Amino acid sequence: MIRKICKKLNYILLLMRTIRQFLDVPTMTNLYYTFFHPHLIYGIEFWGHTAQCDLNQIMLLQKAVLRDILRIPPRNHVTSNFQRLKIMPVSMLFEYRYVLLFLKQVHEDQITPKININEKIDPMPSSYLREPTTAGGNGCC
Repeated sequence: MIRKICKKLNYILLLMRTIRQFLDVPTMTNLYYTFFHPHLIYGIEFWGHTAQCDLNQIMLLQKAVLRDILRIPPRNHVTSNFQRLKIMPVSMLFEYRYVLLFLKQVHEDQITPKININEKIDPMPSSYLREPTTAGGNGCC
């Protein structure tokens, strides 16, 4: 799973590197959120528990995109620039999405009534049944 994600992110990184000379920082940031970010958040609640070395691969790709957006040389430090562009690092993104999933589940548990599995449920309540009516009273349609 992580390999597939990294492969897609690498491809997007290559595309963004190709066009960065023609675009400004806000447009590159929009491209990040349009193409790169969706691949990060899709299913992150499930694959985010993977080994730290796998998450580091994705983090390196995310930092590379950040360097391309800001036109920072490859060996320069970029961690402080995440906040500047309002981009969450993948580890924080995982924690954020996981908490949202938890809160959504808690909220749904409070809203939905608890079902008693021993209770007999009438599959067709009488309130759904109605008397047949005839048009004109002669039985013809």
